Amino acid sequence: MIVPNLMVTDMGRSIAFYRDIIGLTLTMTVSPDHEVDWPGDGDDAAFATFDWDGARLMLQTVASLADELAVFSANQVPTPAGI
Repeated sequence: MIVPNLMVTDMGRSIAFYRDIIGLTLTMTVSPDHEVDWPGDGDDAAFATFDWDGARLMLQTVASLADELAVFSANQVPTPAGI
């Protein structure tokens, strides 16, 4: 199974879109401090997962992704352009 991980700049708006507009079920959120919430509400989340009839989707903030990938620095962060 391929599970896309989309980079987002506004997690609150992104969660609202996928949950409230598209209809996916928010299954888990992770705070910037790596605290997991099942399923969570998305407040201040750095990472979130969704489910819809067996399909999965992950969202991750730009800052969280930059923290995880050594190729990025404080001056060079990933951009969601073109995604």
